[in-house]
Amino acid sequence: MHKVYKTGGKTGEYRQFKDFATFKAWRYKVLNRRSDALRDKLTPLQHWVTQAMGYERPYTNEYWWVKDVGMYSCRVCTTRLFISDHKYVNKSGYPTFWNHLINALEFKRDNIYRHDYTNATESAILRNKVPIQRAICSTCESHLGFVFDDGPGPFYKRFQINSASLVFEPKPWFEEPKIPRELKVSILTAMKTSREGNKLYDELIDNEIEMGIPSLLDRRAALKEEKKK
Repeated sequence: MHKVYKTGGKTGEYRQFKDFATFKAWRYKVLNRRSDALRDKLTPLQHWVTQAMGYERPYTNEYWWVKDVGMYSCRVCTTRLFISDHKYVNKSGYPTFWNHLINALEFKRDNIYRHDYTNATESAILRNKVPIQRAICSTCESHLGFVFDDGPGPFYKRFQINSASLVFEPKPWFEEPKIPRELKVSILTAMKTSREGNKLYDELIDNEIEMGIPSLLDRRAALKEEKKK
């Protein structure tokens, strides 16, 4: 008797099958239903990358150049995978990370191959590099990318991930308060008037010094001394 947890059932409740053939047919039906749902949810490129272990062309994907602060999640199941602190600049043309969130990824050694690009720029330093593992989401097992052993310390791993398998959520920043236009105009006018007044005052002091006339600053100092007496 084969047992599988019921979807949406009570904790510990099982779905029972009389033989393996029935279980296999049920599993095939569920996987087909999931595949159809993903085809409706994802674009053709996203479906090919995440479900058929495809890859994008370097320097043409969405997140390879992004340096904003935020979170990178799985495109299929929204599981959080990386944070922006894990990302670093690399010449691979893909979003590249040196670490990942705990228990966010799983790794396999099947279907490890080097990408064959046509009419695409590829760094000579990373050319002919063969990955050591394939990175998948630990929740939905969607294909994310490949792992290389030439990354920075302390783990010396380079997670080369496809943008089609990621969703970037930028960190919400403080929004600048909205100032009415009339107030902005008055502030700019006051600043301009203040700058012009300071300029005229400085010119007056310089002229008094050149003409040998006691400057305003000297007169103020003399008045202060007289008051003290």
